[in-house]
Amino acid sequence: MKLFSTSISKPPFIFISAVLVVVTLPFGKNFSTIPIVLLVISWLFNFKKEEIVALLKEKYFWIFTTLFWLGLVGVAFANNTTKAFFIIKLYLPLLVFPVILFSVTINKNNILQIFKWFIIACFAASIYSYGNALAIWYTERKNIFYYTQLATIHPTYLATYILFSLIVIGNYFATQYKKLSLLKKVLITLLIIHFIIFTLLLSSRIAIIALALIFNALVVFHYIKKNISIVMLCLLLSINFIPAILIANSPLIKVRFAEIQTLNFTDTKNAIENSTNSRIIIWKSSIKLIKENFWLGVGTGDVTDELVKDYSNNSFNIGIKKRYNAHNQYLQVWLAYGLVGFSLFTLSFAMYWQMAIKNFDVIYLIFLLIMTIVFLTESYLQTQSGVVFFAFFNTLLFSVNNKRAIN
Repeated sequence: MKLFSTSISKPPFIFISAVLVVVTLPFGKNFSTIPIVLLVISWLFNFKKEEIVALLKEKYFWIFTTLFWLGLVGVAFANNTTKAFFIIKLYLPLLVFPVILFSVTINKNNILQIFKWFIIACFAASIYSYGNALAIWYTERKNIFYYTQLATIHPTYLATYILFSLIVIGNYFATQYKKLSLLKKVLITLLIIHFIIFTLLLSSRIAIIALALIFNALVVFHYIKKNISIVMLCLLLSINFIPAILIANSPLIKVRFAEIQTLNFTDTKNAIENSTNSRIIIWKSSIKLIKENFWLGVGTGDVTDELVKDYSNNSFNIGIKKRYNAHNQYLQVWLAYGLVGFSLFTLSFAMYWQMAIKNFDVIYLIFLLIMTIVFLTESYLQTQSGVVFFAFFNTLLFSVNNKRAIN
C-alpha cells in the first residue's frame, strides 16, 4: 500500500508549519504548540478521506502510535484522572505526526530543508543562551555558563537536539567533503566545534557519553567507507581533545562527572545526595513497584503518585519534593502499562530499528541510537520537549524509509 500521495510542499502551508515546529523546539513548549496547531489546521484543509481510511488499514500506523493508545487505555484504571488526561494531551503528537506525515509525500529536498532549519534553530538557541549568560555576567557578575542556567530548555533535551544536529552536520560533511569548498569546510568544522563545546557546557552526562560514542563511530565509519581522507580522519578525531581539556579545566563540569565516583547501589539512605545517587533510589523504587504491578502497571497518570509514596518509605525527601518520575523511559512505560505495554513499546522500537537497518539510513540509525541511550536515564517522553522531538523526527525519518521500502 502506498501511504504517500500529497506533496508536503503543495500546498506550502503544511511544509512551512512543519518547519516552524522544528524551529521553535529549542525555545520551549510555549513556542512549539502554535506551529503544531497550524500544522494540523493546514492538513485538515487538504486531507482526503480515502487516505485516512487507507492509513487506518496500515499495520505500521497502529504500531507506530502504540504509546498513545496505551495511554488512552490506561486512563480506564487510573486513580489520578487529572494527570491521566494531561498525559493523553502530552501524547497527542505521537498520534498527530504519524497521521499527517504518513499521508503526505516527503521528498529529499523537504528533509534537507527541515534539517537545515532545525540546525539553524539550535545554533540560534545556543547564541541566545550565550548572550543571556554574558548579560548576567556583565550586570550581576554571576556565572551561568553551565547546565540548567545556560539552557533555554532542560539541558538534557537541548543537548539531545544539539547532538542530533551534530550528527546531521557530520554526516553531510563526510559525504559531501570532496565537493565542498575550503571555506565551507572551515565553517562546518567551526560549527561542529561550537556545538560540541555548547553540549559540554550543558553538562548532560548521558548526552556527552552519547556524543563521544556516536561522533567517533561516525567518523571511523566514513573513513572506512572512504568518504574522508586519513588527514580528515585525524583532524576530526583530534576534536576529542576539546571535551577532555574543557572537562579537566572546568570545575563546574568536573563536579558533574565527579558525582559518578560517589555512586552508591547499596546504602541509598546514607548515600551522598546528588543526581546520580538520586537516580539509583528512583530506579530501585520503580523496579519495586513494577514487581508489584507486573502485568498491567499502575495506569496512566499514576506513576509519579506511586513513586512518591515509595519515596516516603525511604525518606527520599528531594524525590518527594520534586515528585520525580522514573527517570528511565523503559521503566516509566513498564510501571505505567505493565509487561503488556512494555512489550508493545519494545515491539514498536524494534520496528523502527528494522526499517532503519533495512534501508541502512545512517541518520535514522543514529537518531534511534541517541533515543535508545537517552531513554536509559530520562523519562524522555514525559515532557513536551521530548515527545515533540521524538514523535516528529521519528515519524519523518520512518516515513521516508517506508516510502523507499514500498517503491
